[in-house]
Amino acid sequence: MQLHVLVIEDNVSSLELICEALHGAGIATLGTRSPLHASDLVDRRKFDGIFLDLSMPGLDGAAMSRRIRRSTRNSTTPIIVVGDQTHPGPNTIKNAFAAGAQFYLPKPLDRAKLVRLVNSTQGSLVRERLRNHTVELSTAVSCRSSSGECSGVISQISEQGMVFQFEGKLHVGDLVRLSFRLPKVERPVEATATILRVMRDSGQSAGCRFDSLSSAGRQALHHFVASSAATGENLPGWGRRSSAIATS
Repeated sequence: MQLHVLVIEDNVSSLELICEALHGAGIATLGTRSPLHASDLVDRRKFDGIFLDLSMPGLDGAAMSRRIRRSTRNSTTPIIVVGDQTHPGPNTIKNAFAAGAQFYLPKPLDRAKLVRLVNSTQGSLVRERLRNHTVELSTAVSCRSSSGECSGVISQISEQGMVFQFEGKLHVGDLVRLSFRLPKVERPVEATATILRVMRDSGQSAGCRFDSLSSAGRQALHHFVASSAATGENLPGWGRRSSAIATS
């Protein structure tokens, strides 16, 4: 599973150094020196991590962090801010972390420290990738809500939630109890969830966010999603991978 990282850095040498370190770790990298271009990219593409220069003309790191956190595709993407220790600006680093950044890399950049940071943050990037990775499959689900019981078929699932077609009554905001089986898992997974959207264009389908799963169910779901992300194989009962997450 290859990670994809965006680097927003207006200094050419720093941009090249960060991209080189990421490529060396086997990470696909897209670099830009333009905050405006970066704003467009975070709206159009999902990234597994974003390196962000704190001091850029037109849009500083704190403002860009807020911009990323408001985006649909990258609202939870890990952000690594890159700051100049000699001229950090008043509260610049503090404001960037308050705006949603999670890691800090000081300038001037040191190649060895940069490589260590890339290696140490890969685990966080992979975990976030898996949390949002969506798998297509077809398996039955039963659903109980205040409106009654209904049955359906799951079409997409991630560690965060799922989309399923159903017969019966469901409404946005409903709290539901779900029971479904995953391929190669003997016991059914029991979960509570909140309905985030209901679509009635062709039949009825709903997107929900998981609120809680049993320990065994969460482990089984994590293994199922991680195996699909790692292999991309169409195993019996497994669906092909999808980059779309309908419950975000």
